[in-house]
Amino acid sequence: MKKTLLYLFAITLVFASCKKDDDAMDTDDNEANIVGTWKITSETENGVPLTLDECEVLGTINFRSNGTATDTYYYGENCAMTDVENYNYSINDDQLTISYGDNESYTVTITTLNNTTLKIEDSYEEEGVTYTYSSTYTKQ
Repeated sequence: MKKTLLYLFAITLVFASCKKDDDAMDTDDNEANIVGTWKITSETENGVPLTLDECEVLGTINFRSNGTATDTYYYGENCAMTDVENYNYSINDDQLTISYGDNESYTVTITTLNNTTLKIEDSYEEEGVTYTYSSTYTKQ
């Protein structure tokens, strides 16, 4: 009996060590997980938290399974005004590309995406200084 248990344990260990890396981004999983409505919960610039105003936290992004998305922004006094922006999106590994009309596109890196959390990151350089922005969203 002891040999059988050791054998089963060894087999389990072998299969567990061959398991796919959970940290690797999978395009199919990302495409399925991103579908839904998301609200921003935090932003950072170079790791420093930014303060979101009362209007920013009301905004949503709605990703649909057909590759289209809608961004709804709130602004103005008492956040009474809204602006809606529609676009197409695609995912390739950990890259989320937003495509606007006029052949414009913008790509960000997905650092976290699961059933509840979307975290994206973008970097750019200005006058020799690199700025990295990170935004975290929660699925509604």
